[in-house]
Amino acid sequence: TIVGTVRPGNGSYALISDEGLTGSTGFAVLRPMRPECAEFVYFAATAIDNLDTLSLLADGGAYPAVHPEVVASTQVVRPDAQVLRMFSRFAGPLLAKTAEAERESHTLSALREALLLKLISGELRAKDAERFVEVTA
Repeated sequence: TIVGTVRPGNGSYALISDEGLTGSTGFAVLRPMRPECAEFVYFAATAIDNLDTLSLLADGGAYPAVHPEVVASTQVVRPDAQVLRMFSRFAGPLLAKTAEAERESHTLSALREALLLKLISGELRAKDAERFVEVTA
């Protein structure tokens, strides 16, 4: 889970499902100690009440920010191990499906842009677009 530390009230956050990525200095990176806690950490860190609290703790006039340590030290009520496992079992597949839908959306958006450029330039006619989609998909 990454949470934006600059202007935290804007609600910049994401659940990262890919391994080996690096983060910007404008984010706090939260890694659960156990895999079954990943979903809980994400939802706890990105809850509107938590983001509001971080916004109140931000300092700086034009560039209000909190230190990543502030994000990491945010206290939340922690459920017992059984509840965490059950939550992970239900929330994990939903978050995975959301991530897959987002990747598909990016792919479709890129395809739309490629088609649009070819249509506007006259390189591709609307009646030939279906064949283009089959070739690039």
